[in-house]
Amino acid sequence: MMIGGLYHPSAKLHFRLIRLSHATRTIIPSLEAEITISHTLAREATPEIINLVIMPSEFMVMDKHNNYYKVAIAFPLNHRITVSLERTCTISFLIELDPYRLIQIERLREGRRLIGKLRIHFISFRHDKMPYMLNAERVDVNFEIPRDQWIETLDTLGLKRVSLIELPELEFEDLKQAIDYLNEAWRHYFRCDWDEVASNCRRAHNILSTYIRKKGYETYENDHPVPDWKKLYGKRIGNNLKQISKALHNFLYPGGHPGRFTKSDAQLALLIEHALINHVINRFKKSPLYEQTRDCSI
Repeated sequence: MMIGGLYHPSAKLHFRLIRLSHATRTIIPSLEAEITISHTLAREATPEIINLVIMPSEFMVMDKHNNYYKVAIAFPLNHRITVSLERTCTISFLIELDPYRLIQIERLREGRRLIGKLRIHFISFRHDKMPYMLNAERVDVNFEIPRDQWIETLDTLGLKRVSLIELPELEFEDLKQAIDYLNEAWRHYFRCDWDEVASNCRRAHNILSTYIRKKGYETYENDHPVPDWKKLYGKRIGNNLKQISKALHNFLYPGGHPGRFTKSDAQLALLIEHALINHVINRFKKSPLYEQTRDCSI
């Protein structure tokens, strides 16, 4: 490509991805991208040495509609390199991919080969002359990884050691606040803040219970209003869901279990709360009374 900071109009730098593989010596699942840079020049021009300052760049993945999405930051492992006609230089990038980002990549890939690009940001200037003004430049280095090869890479990154289950995205205007709290709980999960997972799941669960009661499915236990799961679902399923809801309610409150909330506690709370909200949403969407009672506020 033509680079604005080069010394001659015919000077070009060529960027090529030669390797994208599992990075070692890091506790975070990561890829390492290896890029070669070569320098070409027209015969009439006098060759000179070029300095490149490599800046944090972008790892992007394409979906089936040919749209690119930024997935992660690509951190350069060597920030400053010197390029001349006599040799090809190599730069490496570290791309950190936690399970959340890997799952998003899989959603974009949809079972196909992985198509993407590394958008490299850098500054170029002559070796013997630092310009007064430094303009940041960029180049896109495209890549395609065959499906089977990418699946093997996922295995080395540890994604196969994470069970992937399909959790439907929750959309229901009547329970928007509960869904917002649940989504916030997921965000805290990926930050390893287990107590906040419990707190947000608890808020979501309270809103769900209030919603059911105010829809007309209410009964009393020890003089306290509680959701009437049997009225909502029938005796058999209702009794089971009542026990699940009550146990989750107790589990989420301080004192519901010994010690601090742990990662496994957070996983249990998230999955059960998500499933319970989704089940109630589907129940009300199928109910002939749903349209008549949509104006019920909580």
